[in-house]
Amino acid sequence: MRYRHNLVRRDSYLAFRVRAETVGDLEVVSSMLQDAIVPISETIFQPSKHWFVMMAQRFRWEGSPTLLPAGGHDEGETDESRVSFERILCAVRVENVTDVRSTGIDLADRGQILELLSLHLAEGHLDLAFAGDKTIRLLTVKLSVHAEDIGEAWPTIQRPSHPGNEA
Repeated sequence: MRYRHNLVRRDSYLAFRVRAETVGDLEVVSSMLQDAIVPISETIFQPSKHWFVMMAQRFRWEGSPTLLPAGGHDEGETDESRVSFERILCAVRVENVTDVRSTGIDLADRGQILELLSLHLAEGHLDLAFAGDKTIRLLTVKLSVHAEDIGEAWPTIQRPSHPGNEA
């Protein structure tokens, strides 16, 4: 394999770090970034460096959920409806980008919040597919994606769900 990917031990969790250069590598990145929250204000295209960079609030699918104590129960009892999950900031840099286009997204509206569903590579471009049929298309000459968790994870009781796939 031509990619480097690993989970790096940090104080209280495993941090994700990967470099993707093939379609197989990209599948790993796509699965790890599924359901990430991406504020448009945290995206930037740097034409002089041929980079597209974004800060994503990644849902830690690989993290083990922890049951939280529910109010009104005896100590030690839990309520499965109050499972704690985690999100973490993930810096994503796509290299070799010559242009950025979008469908259903006004990139100038910096207040938008997007939910990343997947990354798809096709001839000459990488598509970032978001909920609501929104897409950011990165025109590329060669696939090179770097993603790395930064900072500490924070708890959330909100687990992403998709129509027809509720747990």
